[in-house]
Amino acid sequence: MDNTKDNELSVDIEERVKHSDHHLIVGLDSVVHYFTLQHSVTLKDSLTGLATKLTDGRKPRFKVAFITNFLFLWRVQIGAEEMDRIMTSAGRRRNKWTNIPEGRSSFGFGIPKDLQTFAFENKFLQHQDPTCVVTSLANAFMYINDANAAYTLMRNKELSLQTNRRLQFVANLMHSMNYKVTRLSDFDILTNTSKWPTVCGLLGSDGGMTHAVAVCGEVLFDGNVTFALVLNRENLNWCCGAEGVAVEYVKVHLGYRFEFTKNVPKHFKHV
Repeated sequence: MDNTKDNELSVDIEERVKHSDHHLIVGLDSVVHYFTLQHSVTLKDSLTGLATKLTDGRKPRFKVAFITNFLFLWRVQIGAEEMDRIMTSAGRRRNKWTNIPEGRSSFGFGIPKDLQTFAFENKFLQHQDPTCVVTSLANAFMYINDANAAYTLMRNKELSLQTNRRLQFVANLMHSMNYKVTRLSDFDILTNTSKWPTVCGLLGSDGGMTHAVAVCGEVLFDGNVTFALVLNRENLNWCCGAEGVAVEYVKVHLGYRFEFTKNVPKHFKHV
């Protein structure tokens, strides 16, 4: 282990926490006792003191885990295999932040009764797997009746998890299938829509960017639910949230749109 002192870390942890999305991991060159700003925790608190402050009086807003040489900041459910992948990546990038990639699952938490559904049953569900990018987009391709694209995505589901650039992964895959791929960033899917499938990395009001959905026209696909949803702000708010957490949709931080501009296959629908 390096003997780097806390005040010599090449990352400014305090500034990053103040202005970040709180869905991050950093591989550290020294063991650091750190804090969440919402709980008046100081840098030098013992782990016992930290735990007391985080749990005193109310459920902590952010989960913070201290493991030798790693600092985690997250507030969403992450499976063990996904955490192993993230730890491996962060371990190779000491003192550099590693974003937790799109993949969050809300499957099994229950669907609010006020969600507006669309009369289309999702063929693919992500269950507890961190496969929201592939699963949501595959359902969108099923909606336009491109089963070949949908099943190609699902066959590459496990391979997509080996990268933290999962939106780019599906973009490259669809490009290989002769789709015209258009990169879109920092836009509002409520106003910038298309009948063609668009995969969207969502940004929530908590700064989180760990979930993705797909959209075709006014239809919203989320791999956590059995039916497609109506594209509206209320449904997007739910997509951005987590169990017991109220989060609002802000924008799509990164998306890709897939279309044929000519020679559209005759069996395609809704395009």
